[in-house]
Amino acid sequence: MPLHLNPYFSSKPYPKSIIKTIPDVTEGQACTALIGLEALDEVLGDVPGPVTFGACDNGALYDRASFNKLVESPEIDLIVWGIRGYTNAIRHPAMFGWIQTEN
Repeated sequence: MPLHLNPYFSSKPYPKSIIKTIPDVTEGQACTALIGLEALDEVLGDVPGPVTFGACDNGALYDRASFNKLVESPEIDLIVWGIRGYTNAIRHPAMFGWIQTEN
């Protein structure tokens, strides 16, 4: 039964949500996000617009106009959020994802 037709999921607080279970832990956040995108595409047939992924244990303050400009630009197909010098990441590096940049 497709996930979106399963009565268990349609009675939940977010009935339009798509839930994909996986048999094992993935290699990381990007792999998990790809599984989610594939499930979204399977249910909708075509992803209707920008999709964002975020961790559940943090937030971000940002300039909405600048963000919208990035999202609407045809030259941008990926936005990565990061922070430099985060104390907990320095103390426990294995608990965080890392971004490699040129500068």
